[in-house]
Amino acid sequence: MIILMYSAIMLVGILIGAKCERIPKESKRRSNLQYVFLFTLLFVLGHQFGSDDAVVASMSQMGFYGVILSIAVMTGSFSLVLFLRTILEKKKKEDRE
Repeated sequence: MIILMYSAIMLVGILIGAKCERIPKESKRRSNLQYVFLFTLLFVLGHQFGSDDAVVASMSQMGFYGVILSIAVMTGSFSLVLFLRTILEKKKKEDRE
């Protein structure tokens, strides 16, 4: 339920940002307000996670899986970039010849 509420709030913000031309894109007040809302959201989510005993008890296991997942994603990304770069450089070399 809370995810739907956050999604609705985000959608309203996106629509207002896209349609309201009176608010400047680069505004100091807007930037500060975004920081306040971001840190409030992070605080509330952290409080919810911290108050759940099951989440706190499994924190080390989640950290381990997080590290494994991030290593796998970075390895896959680097491999894909290397593969595509090799193919594109080969194609450029063939076009020059």
